[in-house]
Amino acid sequence: MTTQLALGTYRCRATPEAAARAAASGAQWIDTTPNYATGRAQTQLAPALAAHPALRVSTKADYFTAATGTDAVNAGVLTADQAVAGHSVAPGYVRWQCRRNREQLGRERLDLVLLHNPERAHPGDRPALHRAIRDAVAVLGEAVTAGHVAGHGIATWTGLDEEVFTVGEPTAPTGARIAPPAPLSRYAGRCTGGSRMPPARRPRRRSAMPPPALRPLRRAAWRPPVPRTATPVPVRLP
Repeated sequence: MTTQLALGTYRCRATPEAAARAAASGAQWIDTTPNYATGRAQTQLAPALAAHPALRVSTKADYFTAATGTDAVNAGVLTADQAVAGHSVAPGYVRWQCRRNREQLGRERLDLVLLHNPERAHPGDRPALHRAIRDAVAVLGEAVTAGHVAGHGIATWTGLDEEVFTVGEPTAPTGARIAPPAPLSRYAGRCTGGSRMPPARRPRRRSAMPPPALRPLRRAAWRPPVPRTATPVPVRLP
């Protein structure tokens, strides 16, 4: 699998312009989520996705803004108490959010949908968390069967590091069928599908830079630390 260029929209200040520039530069993927840009990111990405049908998109379910929480309560998929949390893996909500994602992005079929930090659902209760993940994954499996989603998995900040779950544990119940995730090279530092291939070796070029002793000293500019990125975990069935 060759390296693929992708655009991440977390804290993106000009999402429509960034998406158009990324597509024009040959990007194959755009990653987003319903709560980016205070809930407007997916709608802002729709024009670029419509103009570039081959551009793939990955999005998520779980986190939501206060406005989306109100809509979910009005739709009957969350209670008022659940909406206050700003995060849910309840099957009804995940099903509703997937449909909303497709509407906002303007895509009948989403290339990748990830459960976003599901470890927040039941902190300290591992069995309950695994049941919740299985139920949510089963809903995503239904979306795959219906042709609305190509692949799905889990995007987690600490779920693996803190051993809240392992790759093999949060699987769907026997009988639910899940299509393999679409190949995506090194998304958030991990491979979510396909085979991992080493980068092609390129011949070294002689640098035109002068030796270190002859280079003028430059003061390094300070840059703020890059926020930690969630790591998607593929979910497979036995």
